[in-house]
Amino acid sequence: MGKGIILRRGLDTSDATATAAKILSGFTAYAGGAKLTGTSEAVLTSDATATAADILSGKTAYVNKVKLSGSLIQKHIYTENIAVTSGTKNSISVTGLSFTPAHFALLALPTNQNGNDWSTTLACIDKVGCYMDNSAKKIYPMSASWLTVTYGVGTFSINLGTDRYYLSSYYGNYKLILWD
Repeated sequence: MGKGIILRRGLDTSDATATAAKILSGFTAYAGGAKLTGTSEAVLTSDATATAADILSGKTAYVNKVKLSGSLIQKHIYTENIAVTSGTKNSISVTGLSFTPAHFALLALPTNQNGNDWSTTLACIDKVGCYMDNSAKKIYPMSASWLTVTYGVGTFSINLGTDRYYLSSYYGNYKLILWD
């Protein structure tokens, strides 16, 4: 049996420019004659499916190696149940909101008081009021002049202004909804 000499020649890596920071964590490579272990926490985006409409406005993300600027407008919603157990209430103020409200809805939620089933509901949405008579299945519009609404940074107030329209114990329960 003949004896042979096996020569091993390595690949010259002296001109390689990779660094540990450019190699994904958990992978190794050779550069400059040395073995490098990756430290990069980069995330591959080739299988991402987000669109600009899925990303909040003012934020960016990478999808399929393309930087996208978000167009999604974040909506905030605040709800509050208001109980008027006796008398009347002609104003509501809310402070400490994490957003500036742009719209509101105020709904009267009829309750069964003293055995009476009230079938009428008062509602207003963005200064357009209506009086809904559920038993007659009719909706009657009301003048917007009967209320004053103030929107502010993190605040909202509504004043019903006259003695004709107010939150009363007649209905008992109301729901205020604010959103931007």
